[in-house]
Amino acid sequence: MGFRNSQWKTATVLSVVAFTSFASVSAGSGASFQPFTSFAHMRNDSTQTLTWFTDVNWWTMGKWNTDPNTVEGYITKKFGISFEFNVPAQDADTKLHLMLVSGKLPDIISLQDGTTEQELIKSGKVWNLEEFFKKYDPTALTDGTFPPDLVKLEKQTFGGFYSVPSWASTPDMVKKYPPAQKDHLYSANQAVIYNEHIMKQAGLKLADLKTEDGLLKALQKVKSMHLTYKGAPVIPLQIDNSNQWYGSTVQALAQMFGAMPVDQKGNYRDLILSPEMKHAIDFLFKAAQMGALDRSQITLDTNGTNNVVRSGRVFCFIGNTANPHPETMWQTDPTETWVSPGPLLSNPYRRPTFGHAQYGLGWTQTYVSKSVQNPQIVAKWMHWMYSYDGEVLTNYGFAGKDYTVKNGLIYPTAQAKKYPSNYWETTGLGAFWFFNNGPFFSHVSPPPSDESGKMVQQFKSAWPSSPLTYVYDSTPLQMPATLIPPGSQLFQIQQQIRQYEETQVAKMIFAPDAKTENQIYQQTIAQLHKMGLDQLQAVYNQQFHKQEQAFGEHLKGINP
Repeated sequence: MGFRNSQWKTATVLSVVAFTSFASVSAGSGASFQPFTSFAHMRNDSTQTLTWFTDVNWWTMGKWNTDPNTVEGYITKKFGISFEFNVPAQDADTKLHLMLVSGKLPDIISLQDGTTEQELIKSGKVWNLEEFFKKYDPTALTDGTFPPDLVKLEKQTFGGFYSVPSWASTPDMVKKYPPAQKDHLYSANQAVIYNEHIMKQAGLKLADLKTEDGLLKALQKVKSMHLTYKGAPVIPLQIDNSNQWYGSTVQALAQMFGAMPVDQKGNYRDLILSPEMKHAIDFLFKAAQMGALDRSQITLDTNGTNNVVRSGRVFCFIGNTANPHPETMWQTDPTETWVSPGPLLSNPYRRPTFGHAQYGLGWTQTYVSKSVQNPQIVAKWMHWMYSYDGEVLTNYGFAGKDYTVKNGLIYPTAQAKKYPSNYWETTGLGAFWFFNNGPFFSHVSPPPSDESGKMVQQFKSAWPSSPLTYVYDSTPLQMPATLIPPGSQLFQIQQQIRQYEETQVAKMIFAPDAKTENQIYQQTIAQLHKMGLDQLQAVYNQQFHKQEQAFGEHLKGINP
């Protein structure tokens, strides 16, 4: 499946307590935090309230805070705007579709679902941001905030520069914001991590937990010991939530076992067809068979999984570590420390792989409705949010109160370290990651200084930065959102395959026995071919080779 629209997209929640490396005001970046400038004079009425819609259902923002000593209040004072948030708990795509039909769109729309994005663009009811900025704030396109190669990548992916990406990265962006630390160049939110206080209870060492065989033995041991934590039974293995388990657990594990979406001949191949994907499924099946993994885990929503992991009774978590933020548990209980073994190594051994895109559009995309009032103010606001000054203020707060500057880097104050984990919901500090610039954070972050920061860095770098891992440029594998038009026959095939694949993999993992698991796998592969997987792969493969030429890359799988 195309990576841009897959469940493989990472979700990074940036609350203040998750930051142990704060941004810098770096003279070398050519930018510095500017004195307060208000754009409210461009409006004739009082503060304008805009609506902000997203399909990220755990973005639980509170009522807009107008206190000028908060991030939200600063935005109101500077731009004369505030926001009401529309965050559906479920069926966000359906609700946005109904809004499109009614002609009453929210002012700002942040999406993670590629299909919904295509529908929105096709409607013609959102701005092409190149036209938008040229008309209302031309400097946004000339001062490096939205560099040419980012605009070009948006055009290649969506057919136009329609949205502001979160966590994007391009060579021009990296050139503007080169990384401050050279020893952790690659990172990922997906990881295998272990709770060290349960390791101690079970008499386990990290050396015991680096391979799939070692982990399976450990899961059996933890299960048989009937360990408890604060009166509740220890959960040997927790996988990710209902929206992310397939991408952040199964596909991530498959890549640790050596899978690539390219075969050894250099042609595109869906991960489900790789032997390493079957190997990852087999591993999870074995864990389920011994009672270390429960099917109910894949029915939990994001908050449900987060609460389980943060309860302190999970021994091993495989998934997106940026959602539960287990490292923050250390701040209230010093015994709550976690560690990653790096890539979990398969038996038989296959070299782990990791795709790092030099050109990537990250996670979400944020759009502007053509019906928005005072578009000139919104243009200034969006430009500022993605600028150096906006990134500093929205993510790190106010100098002196929230951070101090040393050698061009920003460090949290003692007060900032004590902010509660939901501080972002009521103040906006660290909440607006829809506008986060990936290279900016690598450029401005000092090495972590406390235990939680060190844990985060270790989680995220242990797999992709391991000397055992084969890192390749996955840029050519990112399929344009416009490649398969919504409503087309191929689009229907794509959607049906995606849903069927996930449903069948769940059946395999929780099959009653190995014979049934293998039968389901064989039946699934056969059915996928009947459903049109070969036709879909042919389209992806043709586009993949075009993009290889465009980006000067030539990829081949390194494992069978």
